[in-house]
Amino acid sequence: MTRAMCCLIVWTLAGIPAVAGTDVEAAADQPTATEPARQLQAKPDAVLVRMETSLGNIVLELDAEKAPISVANFLRYAEDGFYDGTVFHRVVPHFLIQGGGYTTASLKRKTDGLYDPIKNEWNNGLKNVRLTIAAARVPDKPDSAASQFYINMVDNPRLDQAQEDGAGYAVFGRVIEGADVVEKIRSTELRVHMLYRDPSGEPVTPKKVITVLSARRINAAGEVIEPPSKKPAEPEAPDEGGEAEVETPEEDAEEKVDTQPSEEPAEPDAPDEGGEQQVKPPQDNAEDE
Repeated sequence: MTRAMCCLIVWTLAGIPAVAGTDVEAAADQPTATEPARQLQAKPDAVLVRMETSLGNIVLELDAEKAPISVANFLRYAEDGFYDGTVFHRVVPHFLIQGGGYTTASLKRKTDGLYDPIKNEWNNGLKNVRLTIAAARVPDKPDSAASQFYINMVDNPRLDQAQEDGAGYAVFGRVIEGADVVEKIRSTELRVHMLYRDPSGEPVTPKKVITVLSARRINAAGEVIEPPSKKPAEPEAPDEGGEAEVETPEEDAEEKVDTQPSEEPAEPDAPDEGGEQQVKPPQDNAEDE
């Protein structure tokens, strides 16, 4: 038996593809998703958000200097309470975990409270490395990011490069606490969901629902920072000899909220104009799409 044949048998028994491709070679230089991560020290005056999940808390440090649009967008959803009750609907263990767009085990799309999509800040110098958070978007539509986000489980340099639509994926922060919680999400048991089909064809929906209980901005001491719009307004001083007047909304006035049309999950690799905000995983022995 030749040496080459022996190597081929060993590779096959080990589950390693016998045909080397670009993605296989790139994966060899990436850290494993189970590699332990140390707790990171927040930068001075950093923008911090504590995301409380059903598996524990995650603290995010957001880079408002390099990604001001993406950070402001994430903060307004957090301050509005939009993320409360949403779930991590997509888990690709050696790629990413994704959330911010669906609720409940049935994966109901959350549309109430959505703002208009934002400009893609992909070329801001921040990289898609392990434990960074970035904006999910519709493939083939660079400026389509809204509420959904993903956390990189490995270094994903391919996402830093311009895709066929001319843009990459914008990172806007990193996990500085709760890496163990991220690992719990990554290692959860998965299933195929009939209403959400991943382009990879693999099961990506957690069998047990993983919920975001709340996401709030905090200070360095861990105290919640109430947004200005949530603070009770000071009552107006009464006029001399009179009482302060309190304005009431007109009966025929309606509150207006920017929303996106409700969309159904897109067909794999062929999202329509209102398609799913997602990041395509690498395909073995295939060129990046």
